[in-house]
Amino acid sequence: MSEQPGTPDPEDPNEPGDAHGEEPEGEDFGFLVGSHGYDSSLSLDLGGVEHDPEVGKRAFDASIPALNAALLDYAHALEDRQGRISDALRRPELAPELFAASGGVHAALDELLVAHQVYTGEGLPEVQPERSLPDGLTAPEDWAELIAANESTEDADDTHWPRPTELGATVVLDQVIHHTPAEFLRLDTAQVFGNGVLLMIDCVIVRGVREDGLIWFRRSNEQHGNVEISLGLRDAATGAPQPCAPHRADGNVGPHCYTVNHQFWIHPAPQAAELAGTLTVHDAIGHDGTAEPLEVRFRLETSALREAAQRIRTFGPREPGT
Repeated sequence: MSEQPGTPDPEDPNEPGDAHGEEPEGEDFGFLVGSHGYDSSLSLDLGGVEHDPEVGKRAFDASIPALNAALLDYAHALEDRQGRISDALRRPELAPELFAASGGVHAALDELLVAHQVYTGEGLPEVQPERSLPDGLTAPEDWAELIAANESTEDADDTHWPRPTELGATVVLDQVIHHTPAEFLRLDTAQVFGNGVLLMIDCVIVRGVREDGLIWFRRSNEQHGNVEISLGLRDAATGAPQPCAPHRADGNVGPHCYTVNHQFWIHPAPQAAELAGTLTVHDAIGHDGTAEPLEVRFRLETSALREAAQRIRTFGPREPGT
């Protein structure tokens, strides 16, 4: 008897079905495409799978404990290295078990991202949306609303940075506190505000006399970007600490030197007649290849800073009668 059209042949291996005891295919959540096997920046491609909240919710719930388990396996693999981690992460042949555990984390993360897409219909958000106004001409009422929202979050006496309603008074210090043929350090300027002082420090690393252009290019461009400067201050008379914190850092490479400009925010404005400071330069690799930390002690008189406080310019909204 001939087979009816549309009727699957149980003897034909090309026909679908479970005639040979094959398990039915599970739910298809799509697949992920990445530029590298261990690259965390993944792009999602559902491959035609439609948004399905019910299926996605089940998959998403299941992916959470799977990711936790993969992370624990990776943490245990790191612990087994007993501190010898850096070399292992650079050379997979030294620790195949570490890379196997890492691959498990990436695979579990892939599953979670796909499940999230099927569940919500959207990719996992990476950054919080910023408050913004529409492009083009905007009504004055919209601008007023945005300004009011910003002002409601500002604190004129904030301790972490200069007041936004003040034009600080600049004091030129030009105090060299360390100088060798290889580098020198200078207290450049101090900008005085009502709630603190912004201290600018220059660190200049000099090109060696025997460094040709290629060697200097490699040392300045590939290594000096890692230079860090830390600052500690205290009252020179009593030893009481003077709070200060890094504010901003910039680097600039030239044909003969590399200049690092660090700003430190000192809050509150120092009341001591003299400050004792310790400036430490980290990871400044010399022309001989050494990178020993450089620690320099100095003294800073504050009388000029207190005098400059009289020259601070204040602007912005004021209360009536002030």
